[in-house]
Amino acid sequence: AAAVLWLAGAALVAGADAALADCAARALSSEPSVVEGSSKGGALPGLQCIGFAEDRRCCEELPVHKVKAFLQYAVNHDKEHLASFDVVLAGAEQALAAASVSDECSDVAEAMLRPRLEVVPMLAQRALESLESVEHLVLSSLCSYCFPEGEGESLRITKHDGPAARQLSSFAVTAQATHRMLREADLATLALEGEAKRCVPQYLVDLQSGSVVGGGASGDADAFQASVEAVARLRRWPLDRRRLSASFRAEAAEHFEEDFFEFAERLLAALVGPAARIAHQIQLLSLAVGGRDHRASGHSVARLLWGVASSSEASPSGLAEDVSTLHASAAAPQAPAGARGGAADDDGDAGSRFGMVVLISNQTELDIVHELLSRLQGPRTLILEDVCGDALEALGSGCHGGGPQQSRCLAPAHAAWIARQGSGVRVAWRRHGSTRSIGHTAWAFAASFWGEGCSVWLADFRPEKACPGVQPLADVLGGGVVPGARLQLVKEPARLLGLPKEAVFARVSGEDEQADAGAASTFADQSFATRLAEYIDFHHRGVAALASDPDADVPVLVYSCQPYAQCGGQGDRLNGIVTAFLLAILTRRVFLIDSESPLPLQMLLVPRLVDWRVRGGLPATALLRQHHYHDKRRQFEADLGKLASYPDKTLVLTMNYRMLRVLFESSALRPEAAALGLPLGSPPFLVAELFDALFEPGPALAAALAVGRLALGGGGAAVADRGFVAVHLRTGDISWDHARHGKSELAAFLACARQAEADLGLAPGPETPWLLATDSAEVAEAALATPEGLQGKLRVPDPSGRIHIDRLEMGQVLEGAAANYAEWLLFGRAAAVVLSRSFFGETAAEVGRVPAAYFAPNGGCVRTDLSSS
Repeated sequence: AAAVLWLAGAALVAGADAALADCAARALSSEPSVVEGSSKGGALPGLQCIGFAEDRRCCEELPVHKVKAFLQYAVNHDKEHLASFDVVLAGAEQALAAASVSDECSDVAEAMLRPRLEVVPMLAQRALESLESVEHLVLSSLCSYCFPEGEGESLRITKHDGPAARQLSSFAVTAQATHRMLREADLATLALEGEAKRCVPQYLVDLQSGSVVGGGASGDADAFQASVEAVARLRRWPLDRRRLSASFRAEAAEHFEEDFFEFAERLLAALVGPAARIAHQIQLLSLAVGGRDHRASGHSVARLLWGVASSSEASPSGLAEDVSTLHASAAAPQAPAGARGGAADDDGDAGSRFGMVVLISNQTELDIVHELLSRLQGPRTLILEDVCGDALEALGSGCHGGGPQQSRCLAPAHAAWIARQGSGVRVAWRRHGSTRSIGHTAWAFAASFWGEGCSVWLADFRPEKACPGVQPLADVLGGGVVPGARLQLVKEPARLLGLPKEAVFARVSGEDEQADAGAASTFADQSFATRLAEYIDFHHRGVAALASDPDADVPVLVYSCQPYAQCGGQGDRLNGIVTAFLLAILTRRVFLIDSESPLPLQMLLVPRLVDWRVRGGLPATALLRQHHYHDKRRQFEADLGKLASYPDKTLVLTMNYRMLRVLFESSALRPEAAALGLPLGSPPFLVAELFDALFEPGPALAAALAVGRLALGGGGAAVADRGFVAVHLRTGDISWDHARHGKSELAAFLACARQAEADLGLAPGPETPWLLATDSAEVAEAALATPEGLQGKLRVPDPSGRIHIDRLEMGQVLEGAAANYAEWLLFGRAAAVVLSRSFFGETAAEVGRVPAAYFAPNGGCVRTDLSSS
């Protein structure tokens, strides 16, 4: 036992070294911002740091109090959360009691629920007993951060932290054994034959489908030691980040409490997660075996849980048509954005078709934009706004907190203002800049405005210093990166328009960039599925190996969205999934998805080219290998090198941002990305390519999608793909969502829909319906009272799908989950979309490869390119 405790402590020593050295490093630092926060002196009230020199403190007092307050709040919250499971268990007992009286399936219900009812109290009690160990490890790390180690105390970590780490690891191993026992019990239930098989809900079938994920080691002894090492890793990584840059060090000097929040959150989640997951399963199984969601009830949730299709949802022929056309529609060649937008400019002489595209960015100074607008005029000029900045700046930050930064997030900085001026020049926005080039976007818009045979001049006014990582246009145009494009670069645009020389982008590329451009051109005609063929084969072999032996040496990367955890809405989840999937491809890991919130994802979306399902959820030891990057973009970027070389075979990620450019720019991943032609040689709509490799609608979602098409079509006929305009106006009215737009903006959004309809040459009457997707009942009511609403042109989906899957009560979410996903997919089948500041509509349009997108906020109705993911 002593040896085990020593090993547990020794494993944590490696995690403590960085922290122990940190105090001295900060005290000796030459950085003024760090020195200022060093050598505070004196013990900290309420913090006992045995074995440390408390007379030589090197941290501020306030963040220490914040850590202690956070710990107290978090522990109390988790105690209440664990206690709340008693209500779930009582409800399940009532459901079983009701089933035993009148249901021939009562024995099966007992077999599904009873094992879970027995283990939840045990896991909850063990978690409660381990909370003190979490507090100890966090406060011990805090002591290591704030004080140098006392003389002769080098074994302090081994003596004091070893038992705490041992208790957490022992809990994880015990919980993993419980998880294995439940899986075996479920498989026995699924093996039932005859009439009893009818008593098994589809929910349990889907829950126990897919690959079994191990915790990173085989055998309880190995799992224990590996879990100790995982605890050390969780402790070490946040503290290591401050060594990466001066900004991280300076930030840590003032706000180091966030490092300890992160460590505490991960350990607490690993404790509460196993019981919480099983409690969630008990809730859904209780709904299925009793009450209004019993299999014979015909209720919408019952049909979902039992896999029963309703005759009112879709006829067999209609359903088959919908499923067969989904990927055909996505794969069909798309018309250029705004295909009829240049009809007025076509004089019949191909040689006379020309135009100028003036490139600006979100970093271009406003006075430069004003000067450009005063010098440019007419429809032969397009001002195209690009997204510049480093990988994190381009994503934006503080997007929902109000203030000036909010106006620059998920929105163009200048394009909407230019559009409102009515100067006659065209204006457009490149939403993302992670893949392809601004040349691709410029040519797509130019061809749609002035015809495929036009000649185009590019004048680049993106400020060079504010656009790191941008490929010089000379390489893009000279390397054949944009096939068929007739683009010429204006060599002295500032002189041409009488502006300062510093206003233009003038950087000359290096050899590596020229090589990247040359290599990218070789992928121009190669589909992404072809590029992924070798990885798909690797994935198939890995899944087969796991099926034969769950402890096989197969490296896996799991995207996880667990019950009761924060995952984000539809757009956030997809952004996290595609980032994790691409990271798995680049690091040669089998990609899997563990998503049970609110339902197993495979109940709505099923695997397409790779089987990503996780059987029964993640085991507890895997939770110690879960790294959370929800709203933590800088942390993900800082940790990427370590994630790329992660030592364990199981790696679990939770994230809600799209971080593709960070992957492409990582020195650890760049060669693997280049081998796939990324980023410059990416296909258009890379997000759609990744989505199509992973997903297609399951029966429940396909049926709900068919219902939506029928409702939008009207008169008993389903609406045709690309036969309607879709509008998304998100207010944030649902639950505690962030405020986005108000009802007062409805008129501007509908005016933008009229413009899109006219640009595409669609019929202006009811024969071209408008789909309004909104989270606001007030907006929906106001829309139906507009002229388009009264004549039946504007149609609002059934309110059951008006949910936020991460921010409402479970009952509401279950009621609307299929309808919400269907509305999201249907949105992507439009001929044109009008977007708000939200990833729901944006990702739907990307996945559907919508040929014409418009950004409506701020009254601009700005043409938007979504093809550069």
